[in-house]
Amino acid sequence: ENMCSGMYLGEIVRNILIDLTKRGFLFRGQISETLKTRSIFETKFLSQIESDRLALLQVRSILQQLGLDSTCDDS
Repeated sequence: ENMCSGMYLGEIVRNILIDLTKRGFLFRGQISETLKTRSIFETKFLSQIESDRLALLQVRSILQQLGLDSTCDDS
């Protein structure tokens, strides 16, 4: 079960990011072309984000890889 659900977590998060961005809550409402790519948000990103405590350096790096111009609040 963990193997199967883990395969889809990144894609679920990608869809949530797109939805929140379309609603204007994230990334100044601007969706990058990279984020529109299916399966671009890897499940391992979730572990990296969770382990990134206060500096948010990994979070900002991941968002940059996805072509997203993020603010501190987005991170």
